[in-house]
Amino acid sequence: MPELKRQLDARCAAVRSLDEAGPFHAQCGWIMQREPGQGVSQVQIDLEGYCRDRAMPALYLRLVRERAQALGVRLATLPTLDVAYPSRAVGTAGTVGHEDVPAAYVRALDERLAAAQPVVIGELAEHFRTKVIGDDPLRTDGAQCRDLLGRWYAQPDPVRDMALNDPLRGVAVGSEAGARFGQAVGGGGGRREAQAWLMRQQPGIDAAIRAGLAALDPKAVPILSVQTRCAAVLGRWFTTFDGFDLALTRPLSQTCREAAAALNAKAIDIRARAVADRFEEVPKTLVGLEVNGWFEPEPDDLQVVHELRDPNRNEVDQALRARTTALVQPMRSAARVAAIGEVISRYENAELDDAGLGPVRRICGPYVGHAIRPLPPGGDDLRKAVGDACREGEKQVGVRRTRMAFAAAHVGDVVGDGMLGLTTPDGRVAFADPRAIVAAVAINGVQVAFRRTMWWLFWSRVHIQITPLGRDAPALIGTLIPETRADGVRVWRVVGLPGLDGPFATMACLTQGHEAADAAVGLGLAGAAALFLFDAPHTGGELIGTGFDIARTSARCSRARQTYLAVTYAAP
Repeated sequence: MPELKRQLDARCAAVRSLDEAGPFHAQCGWIMQREPGQGVSQVQIDLEGYCRDRAMPALYLRLVRERAQALGVRLATLPTLDVAYPSRAVGTAGTVGHEDVPAAYVRALDERLAAAQPVVIGELAEHFRTKVIGDDPLRTDGAQCRDLLGRWYAQPDPVRDMALNDPLRGVAVGSEAGARFGQAVGGGGGRREAQAWLMRQQPGIDAAIRAGLAALDPKAVPILSVQTRCAAVLGRWFTTFDGFDLALTRPLSQTCREAAAALNAKAIDIRARAVADRFEEVPKTLVGLEVNGWFEPEPDDLQVVHELRDPNRNEVDQALRARTTALVQPMRSAARVAAIGEVISRYENAELDDAGLGPVRRICGPYVGHAIRPLPPGGDDLRKAVGDACREGEKQVGVRRTRMAFAAAHVGDVVGDGMLGLTTPDGRVAFADPRAIVAAVAINGVQVAFRRTMWWLFWSRVHIQITPLGRDAPALIGTLIPETRADGVRVWRVVGLPGLDGPFATMACLTQGHEAADAAVGLGLAGAAALFLFDAPHTGGELIGTGFDIARTSARCSRARQTYLAVTYAAP
């Protein structure tokens, strides 16, 4: 019996592989073979039991350990390396006899993979040491490791990794040996080497970004926004930043933004100077402002430089507008000062009659709401400034006219403190201070004067004369008849004025002009507030307002004013 056992052991020792051995359950069957009619001997029974319980477990323990130790664990073989337990070759996924062969295989596999781990990590290090950057975009450290290690690259899983590295954990079973190896090689050494390789490429990429942007011609159009330009530049190396370490991508993005911003600043400055140069030689005058669109760039000047498909093109437009405005602003400011000075000078040197004021009023008309001629669009700040200068000029004209009118009106020595009684269109009589009439009419270019004509020795007649400034002969002459009201107040009744519906309407027409007569209240004339008072309950503002209501609603008033006085505002 011992000899038979030795022969069986020798037979098992001669088996070199699982493939040669075949499934374990077929290994002991030959022992029980016998001739027909023969019974089973005790020797057969004992030898078959030895084979099943001792020899076969020992054989398959050796074979699975040798299979694990013979695995070719190299970087080049990892994508196709199969370390699964060979249950088909063994014939079972469970025990062989009383031996836990799968557990023995896992322990042997762990030892093999542990021994191969530094070798594979070294091969990874050598691979990344000699790897050169190609023409294709960069791939993340994880993607590169996945290409090299295949299924051995373990995605980060903190819970799994903690469990695999638990020192109190029992003997590993199943695929845990491979998982630990993948964690060490892929998640540890592989990713470290890949990350280090990516970081080594950063200086070269940084230099390439700077050189590429520096080589672009700033005179070329269209001008791309910084974000769009950097998306194109960085797209050479990155299809997306997802998965890349910020330590790699953030400095490169910053480099690109700074270089692209500098390029755009040069490009925008060149374009802005080309636009600004157009205004360099044009007259810095009001006419120069009007003819040259208020020294503002045309929309085409701004829009022609951007790329229509650039989603951030407004960034370019705004930067170009800001730079152009900054370059043009000194010229625009000089033209503004000259334009305002021109308006002020023209008003100061103009004669006070409508004909003398005609040229400056034709200039100012569009700026104060009179559509004498069109103005180019834009220039709101300049138009307001010129309009303010025009209004100030008219205000000063009103002041000068009123002063001159009072000097020639002879109110005090002719009519004294007497009120003027004016018949309204509806037959009522309104009483007005003659000084208010002189001021309101003077502002509109008409001189009202009072004259006393002596007849014989002791008889005289008082007249009201209405003369457009610039003319010598009165256009209208009325008579003042002294009367005393029932309350004892001395008044002068105006008669003989050829008006529309009486003297009041005539006066309303005379106070109609390019500026509202009620603006005279705010002219700052000495004593104006006191002068513009009428018999209660009426005030000067109400009377003038009433007169203008009549003037605005009566087309006849405009015709009558032209007929009587032969003057219009800004007449060509």
